[in-house]
Amino acid sequence: MSTVKAPVRALEDFVERNLASGADHLVIFLDAPDADAETFLAAHPHVTHVVTDASYWRGSRPGNLNARQTINANLLRTALVPLPWAAWLFHIDADECLEIDRDHLERLEDSVQAVRLDTSEEVSSDDVRRRGWFKRRPTSDELDLLTALGIIARPALSQYFNGHVEGKVGVRPSLDCWIGIHHAKHDVGEQVPTAAGTDFRVLHHEGVSREEFVTGHLETRPSSPAKIQGRRSTVLGAVRALRATDLDTDRRRELLAEIYDRSVADPVDALDELGLLVRPDPARHAYAPRTIDRTQRRGLTEMIDALREQPLGSFHPNSGLAAPIDALDGAYAFLRSAGAETTEAVGAVLDRSRRRSNRRDQ
Repeated sequence: MSTVKAPVRALEDFVERNLASGADHLVIFLDAPDADAETFLAAHPHVTHVVTDASYWRGSRPGNLNARQTINANLLRTALVPLPWAAWLFHIDADECLEIDRDHLERLEDSVQAVRLDTSEEVSSDDVRRRGWFKRRPTSDELDLLTALGIIARPALSQYFNGHVEGKVGVRPSLDCWIGIHHAKHDVGEQVPTAAGTDFRVLHHEGVSREEFVTGHLETRPSSPAKIQGRRSTVLGAVRALRATDLDTDRRRELLAEIYDRSVADPVDALDELGLLVRPDPARHAYAPRTIDRTQRRGLTEMIDALREQPLGSFHPNSGLAAPIDALDGAYAFLRSAGAETTEAVGAVLDRSRRRSNRRDQ
């Protein structure tokens, strides 16, 4: 699943990439109404979409994107608990793609509640031969080597990646496991143990060319490809300072190109020589998604519709583990009054939750 605000073309790429990489069904929360995106998503057989407009937030829309992403993800997590066909939930961004071994995932013991997806980040380069190459996560010794060679300033992932360094997670939908941006938690501050390894990765399409970088930063508000984090965070300050000057557009373009060459572009030849560049495994990007049937899709829609009628703050981790259970209880009443097919399954989940709670209290 993802919370998305992107041009429809980028959205199309996101959907097709992830369906070919192991996802059976995508749930996309549109962060704002978009007629073109809604038309595309509504027609797609492997997508359910939710428009998070004013009627969705009902006056409680968080200003922080991470908060909106987290609420949407945990509303969906709660919605999936009564649906037995929903085995795993992965929370990724619109510029990311799964790279997972489905067979390994399905062989995991039931006791494994979460998996960690390590980041592989697309290189930033103007070398067309390097399109589609990614920087893998380096070991601690490799970070020391990169530092000793002067390729990065200090041995830290934040100096190596342009974007986030923490990776992403997937969880088995349950009422006692929150899913966040980068971690899964049992409760506030208590992270869920995760299975990890080379079979579970997320490809971050963070890489930018010189032209994308320059063009994006010439705009008043940089476009998505111009966003640089991690080791390049000072770049944004430099760009702001450059915008504040009286330099003409041509000179700004020249200096932005210099900033890119000095502070953004990856030294791809050196990284390749050191064995740090990888190409995605084609076998993990040729998946044919399983289609959820009409009854399953209706059940998913019923659950989302019922839970969005509850206080959406219930789905933020700061609300505590009891809040989504209370929201599910409210959804149960909503579903029962509507005669929804999922009513019985939700009731069974609530009964199990109450029995576990009683055993803990005894």
